[in-house]
Amino acid sequence: MRRNLLAALAPVLLGAAIFAAAPTLAPSAFAQDANQPPAAPSADDAKQRSLHNLKQLALATHNFADAEFRKSGITPFPARYSVDENGVPLHSWRVFLLPFIEQNELYRQIRLDEPWDSEWNRQFHSQTPELFRRPGSSDPGCVYVCVADESAVLQPTKEPGSQLGLAFPATTDGVSNTILFVERKEPVCWMDPNADSTLDEFLADAAPAGLPVVLADGRAALLPNSFDPKLLKAYVTRAGGEVVPQPSAFAQDAKESPAAPSADDAKQARSVRNLKQLALAAQNFYDRHMSLPARYSVDANGVPLHSWRVFLLPFIEQNELYKQIRLDEPWDSEWNSQFHSKAPELFRRPGSSDPGCVYSCVVDQTAALQPAKEPGSQLGFRLGAFIDGTMNTVLFVERKESVCWMDPNADLTLDEFLATVADAPDAVPAVFLDGRAALLPKSSEPSVLKAYVTRAGGEIVPVAPSADAQDPKLAVQRKRSENNLKQLVLATHNFLDLNGGAFPARCTVDANGKPLHSWRVLLLPFIDEGELYKQIRLDEPWDSEWNSQFHSKTPALFRRPGSSDPGCVYSCVVDKSAALQPATKPGVKTGVRIASFTDGVSNTVLFVERTKPVCWMDPEADLTLDEFLATVAEGSVYRDATVVGMCDGRAQILSPAAKPKVLKGYVTRSGDIDLLPYVDLLP
Repeated sequence: MRRNLLAALAPVLLGAAIFAAAPTLAPSAFAQDANQPPAAPSADDAKQRSLHNLKQLALATHNFADAEFRKSGITPFPARYSVDENGVPLHSWRVFLLPFIEQNELYRQIRLDEPWDSEWNRQFHSQTPELFRRPGSSDPGCVYVCVADESAVLQPTKEPGSQLGLAFPATTDGVSNTILFVERKEPVCWMDPNADSTLDEFLADAAPAGLPVVLADGRAALLPNSFDPKLLKAYVTRAGGEVVPQPSAFAQDAKESPAAPSADDAKQARSVRNLKQLALAAQNFYDRHMSLPARYSVDANGVPLHSWRVFLLPFIEQNELYKQIRLDEPWDSEWNSQFHSKAPELFRRPGSSDPGCVYSCVVDQTAALQPAKEPGSQLGFRLGAFIDGTMNTVLFVERKESVCWMDPNADLTLDEFLATVADAPDAVPAVFLDGRAALLPKSSEPSVLKAYVTRAGGEIVPVAPSADAQDPKLAVQRKRSENNLKQLVLATHNFLDLNGGAFPARCTVDANGKPLHSWRVLLLPFIDEGELYKQIRLDEPWDSEWNSQFHSKTPALFRRPGSSDPGCVYSCVVDKSAALQPATKPGVKTGVRIASFTDGVSNTVLFVERTKPVCWMDPEADLTLDEFLATVAEGSVYRDATVVGMCDGRAQILSPAAKPKVLKGYVTRSGDIDLLPYVDLLP
């Protein structure tokens, strides 16, 4: 689940006022008042507190999913309500979240096998938990609801006695694009399983300016009254396949979409949805195997046997078909040939009677999927190979001519991919490794398309004009530094996967709480420095006689690109609210868990490039909050920009013009008040 969540959180744009590389976009749809709350409660203060409540509810939802994952291996949302044997609603999702909002005692008293309004359960109607009530109001009613719609995230359970709803992977539009909870105008009984807003009620409540909502990824925001109802509906649906404009060369103008979509538009939207599901299947394959699927498997002579499409069958609800295929025989053997005509619906062109497959990867030695290296293996690359970032690497694309879905050679060469885009009527649907689907315009520059095929090319993409625009050498250096930061964040994600969802500690400590070793040492096994890691004595201080011999052996990934200085230039920020925290006791290498990031991993700085190099092993050689603010204000070594790595894997550029209060907001992982100016989270 953690990787799926991280992947879904990745495609978030941040404020153009902060990031010099961000394009000029329309005013933020989620803009909020960043002023410090006054001592006396005000309307603005109440809204900020309401946003905080919504974020807490979203966090409780994620913890609900985490708890179920540990028990059963699935990651569900809570059901909108439970049902009895006759399908009659029993209890609301709010009841199911009680153990995750510190209301265990109340939860234990409720009789879950009786209706919410039974004689026994009625005594709890007036005991509305504070988190469900409107901040600053004396009304004891509940004001937080989900949207009751068959296309929304929370759905009724299907089995009596169950509290489980849909699994996270069912949100194919992405948790960062799907509304989870909203504040309603009129309070209701918190236990009433039918007391959620219909879609029409939600749209009516959204009319007043500043309606608080929270997305399924945990980000809370205020909806302005200028919102187009069509867009609100799109953000209620979990799997509508709506085509939203993407930042970069692949952006499409949403204003050009007609009010009533044409048949071609509908087919394109369905194709986008198919691509998202295939990317999600690839992510789930990765969760199980810690590797992406190979482009094809091989026999003992290196001859291709089976396509990546076959390997994804168990992850697209095609287990029975997968079991029938003989993987040790070629795809076109007498036995396997019988399945050629049984292309799963997900591989076919929407709205077409053609039984062929229209989704391919790109065949290139720099692309995402590569052939297996050993006979019998289905495994390709690990995510650590994607130094360009998962959000910058094309995974699958819709092709013009259909092919046999089982053919391991039926993918697009780089030239065929470029021709497919150039020959398209307007645009070609594609999906990136992070799960984002986009339309590639036929006008796309070949050099840009090639850059989005490579997983580790380090290509320079156009950025906003800056002082280094006239200095190509400096631009290359900065781009390489961005790639270094991406690799460090990916290493952190791999650490997280192997350590129960916990980030590395900022430093390990001895029995007296004194720092021993830096987070950089803990990441060595995840940046191909396993041998160096084995030589370091972790039970001795970093500057002991033995460990001092490694001070000069700074891994290249920690050094400034293009510089002969052997020092380390990448630090985290030292603050009690920051992403990395010291270990709590001797022998522990982990810090905070991902569940504590209520601000969202896409809104939290993890690493930053510092101006002055330090010893890479020094556990105290990180930037204080004041030093971080000063680094950004001074523009770092790139004159007017500081490079940072966000917790979701993106590298970003911080402008010296960024306000300190906003920068502090990007350091905190769980600030009570949103300080972050979002840009076009909704199209």
